[in-house]
Amino acid sequence: SLSYEERRLANIAKNQAMLAQLGIPSISRNSALKSSAKRARAPAKKTKSARRKLKSEEGHDEEQQEEQRRSLRLRGVSVPAPWRTPDGDTSSSSSSSSLSSEAGDGGDSSSSSLRAHAQRIVLSEEDQINLAFFESLRDADVKSVSNSTTSSTTSSSRADYLQSLARLRLSENSVKKVVPSRIYSMALHPSNSQVIVSVGDKFGQLGIWRYCDDDDQQMIQSWRPHSKAVSGVEFCDATRLASCSYDGVIRVLDLEKEVFEVIHTATDSSVSLHSLHVDPSSGGQLLLCGDSYGTLLWCDTRCSSSSSSKSSSLASSSSSSSWSGLDLKPPQHVAQAHESKIFTIDTHPLQTHCICTASLDRTVKLWDTRKLTAAASAPGHHSAAAYPLRELDHGLCVSSARFSPPGNDGSYLVTVCNDDLIRVYDSAALLLQGEADPAPRLIPHNNKTGRWISKFQATWDPKQPDSFVVGSLQQPRQVEVYSVGARDSGVRIIAALRNVELLKSACSLNLFHHSLNVLVGANASGRVFCWKDEQLSL
Repeated sequence: SLSYEERRLANIAKNQAMLAQLGIPSISRNSALKSSAKRARAPAKKTKSARRKLKSEEGHDEEQQEEQRRSLRLRGVSVPAPWRTPDGDTSSSSSSSSLSSEAGDGGDSSSSSLRAHAQRIVLSEEDQINLAFFESLRDADVKSVSNSTTSSTTSSSRADYLQSLARLRLSENSVKKVVPSRIYSMALHPSNSQVIVSVGDKFGQLGIWRYCDDDDQQMIQSWRPHSKAVSGVEFCDATRLASCSYDGVIRVLDLEKEVFEVIHTATDSSVSLHSLHVDPSSGGQLLLCGDSYGTLLWCDTRCSSSSSSKSSSLASSSSSSSWSGLDLKPPQHVAQAHESKIFTIDTHPLQTHCICTASLDRTVKLWDTRKLTAAASAPGHHSAAAYPLRELDHGLCVSSARFSPPGNDGSYLVTVCNDDLIRVYDSAALLLQGEADPAPRLIPHNNKTGRWISKFQATWDPKQPDSFVVGSLQQPRQVEVYSVGARDSGVRIIAALRNVELLKSACSLNLFHHSLNVLVGANASGRVFCWKDEQLSL
């Protein structure tokens, strides 16, 4: 009998003869080659990394293994100016070039970074404010501190107020994208006859929108004076807009000079600013700011950098060269108020020496600023030995706390907490010394906005001082208005503003205009919504 190998070779010869008869001898040869190749033992395949290593040794640089990507922070490299937004666009303001030129100077990286943040930004020709826009701001009929109290006292009846809320409408031209990304802060211009909104977004953009019924007459201006989220914006007066940011800088946009002045810069890069408030009794000159470590700062916009040696609040915490060398403006006073970041600061409308602060440390505190500033100004003290007038414990972090307007003598204090409750306190009882904490009125409200939506903040209506507005997570999307009645009636919702076609996202920040029947709101995509009385022409 034939062996297996002999039978195999016989079959191959038979097949080759058959293919040769058909006139395709090339195929027979290829088949034989392939058959024999299959029988040969193939060498072990090289792995991808081994092939890369081999080719690298042979000089094939294009096949080298790519270096693992690492962030600038992990590589210890500071982000160069101009800072870029996620879509790759550079800052629209001339701050990019000015900051970049300063950051390129010699010295260590932290010092050059502080120098960059401390620069005065002059707007370029492309970014200068539209002349007609500026004229409208400068010549606006603006409310003052003296007349704001009297104007707010003339509140309408409950029935008239409900009718005015029912007339609020959204239209296509009353919804505008003012800044590119999520809005962190919002303020209304003090004009009595115009609706001018300023907002700050996640990436340092600052925008101003003037609303008009005629879409062609509307104006939007935006700049990027900060490198991180703009956590607070406030109008000091008709032509000055203050802003603070996570980058540790307080700036004031002077619309007349068309410059961003630096009011304060944190000397520690780990410090971020989270709240800003203009003291109403200072004529728009004194700014109160809260940082990420629970510290309260008093900054006077009239304080020049040359007066830094006169400030004693930071004398013991940092060397004089850290301020004078960077030409910074130190705060007038510093007080340690909370254990963690401060979200809001507000002043009592009548007792202007009393302020309230809301914090991540789950408390709301009331302070007498006369005692705080006196302790902070004492020689050798970096911060005041802070003893609040009242400390109100909450279940979770408190995103806002605000006194009601002067129309009802600041009788109420409303707080919004992440424990899904809105609390309304009797502020007169809170200010009584030696008394137990008064029990608040509790309103169940879903406040868990998560990480992608700005935290809810409740704000009062200056025209109806017992009513406040707050955002909502309910579907369909809406903005809710609550009214504080007598102790027996409690707090109840009186209006839920909806528009299924135009309002499709939660408005975390909402503000009532102080004289017009207008409500503005802001969402997480940079859009501003203007609810306007359908009988009102602007």
